[in-house]
Amino acid sequence: DLENALLDTRLALQAQHDPLTGLPNRLLFQDRVQQAILRGYRNRKKVALLWFDVDRLKQVNDTLGHRIGDELLSEFARRLKASIRESDTAARIGGDQFVVLAADLDSVPDAQGIAEKIMKVLRASAAFSGHPLKISASAGISVYPDHGLGPAVLMRNADLAMYQAKRAGRNGFHVFHPELSESLGRRLEIERELGNAIEAREFHLEYQPQIGRDGNLRGLEALLRWNSAKLGVVSPAEFIPVAEEAGLILQIGEWVARAACQEGAKWIRQGLDVPGIAVNASGLQLTDKTFSDMICSTLEESGFPPSKLDLEVTETALVGNLESALQQIEGLRKMGIRFSLDDFGTGYSSLNQLRTLPVDCVKVDRSFVKDLDRITGDSAALVRAIIGMGHNLRLLIVAEGVETEGQLAILRSLGCDVFQGYYFHRPQKSEAAEELMRAYAVRRPHRPINAGEGRAVSVSPIPDLVSELVN
Repeated sequence: DLENALLDTRLALQAQHDPLTGLPNRLLFQDRVQQAILRGYRNRKKVALLWFDVDRLKQVNDTLGHRIGDELLSEFARRLKASIRESDTAARIGGDQFVVLAADLDSVPDAQGIAEKIMKVLRASAAFSGHPLKISASAGISVYPDHGLGPAVLMRNADLAMYQAKRAGRNGFHVFHPELSESLGRRLEIERELGNAIEAREFHLEYQPQIGRDGNLRGLEALLRWNSAKLGVVSPAEFIPVAEEAGLILQIGEWVARAACQEGAKWIRQGLDVPGIAVNASGLQLTDKTFSDMICSTLEESGFPPSKLDLEVTETALVGNLESALQQIEGLRKMGIRFSLDDFGTGYSSLNQLRTLPVDCVKVDRSFVKDLDRITGDSAALVRAIIGMGHNLRLLIVAEGVETEGQLAILRSLGCDVFQGYYFHRPQKSEAAEELMRAYAVRRPHRPINAGEGRAVSVSPIPDLVSELVN
């Protein structure tokens, strides 16, 4: 009857449209893209797909609330629809993601002209419940047949181009080109899979031993490893920068700290003489106001002693965020937590700043260690300066990336305190690290090491060299 027919019509409409904005959803949009491609093929015309991502919607939701965020999305949809031709289609396909289908075009520049017109309309300021906000978006463009022959490929390539626009500073658009596909496609895959990695239990820690001059085990650096169900083993060098850019590093960093402290506490309960465990902290963590509270709760819940936790921060992250990080670092150091400056030596200017940085240990960057036993190069002079200045400041010096007997001999002669690298041990899984601690305990009981302890020679910084490096 008529009532049932109207109900069917209403349900069909709801199944194909976004309830907040009233725009077509992904399902209806993909169908319209397919139809436009068929017409384009017959008429030898181009079809453009424009992918829009609303800039900083999460910030609006977090600061003003989701109601204001929904108002912004509704206004964004209204402007998007008002700025396109009647024959075109605007759709919402995700939380802050919108797309536009523009058919019957003659060239790629035609699509760019449409994007410029839309962006101009979107940028006008507006007030939402009394809050003045400037709407902006990042957009990507893909064109049939230049950038793909089907809806799925065109949408993926427009998404890749949008991400490129975001990386370029937001509030602009970018046209897809084939070079984007491999690099950005991989990056987007990593970002998407990272979001579920903790819940899926795909992360685990490995521990790389740190060996003192006396041959004893002096510490373990906890290293994050990711074995993705979809991507396989992904290198930290590849996924950590993605996690930082995507805002996932706080969640991941907390997981690492908790996992390392829980493992360390378990080893202590088993009667093992656990040395310090070093955990990496990013610059974003240091500027997060909840970081110190997270570390405190982690230690309290796990029972791991604060004196055995070493937080490693990179030279760039600490120097770049020193003012905001200083208060948290000082509070944590008062609890007995140690701080190490990782990858030291990559910025010459920081040699002078070393006097004021709130750290207990300096780790010489592996890029200088690998060149130590070569005939040419000034790595030895730089490492000598770092070790000398560090010891004058009563800092412990750790050399990373020690891989040869020659490197070790030079580092020992320069007065380095602790060594870490493949020459001694590769990163160990939890069970292997446990066995290693037992083996070292049998060889010699653990004894704390102080800065400069047991140096073969008395080394002080070379004044001329240090002056040259820090000026």
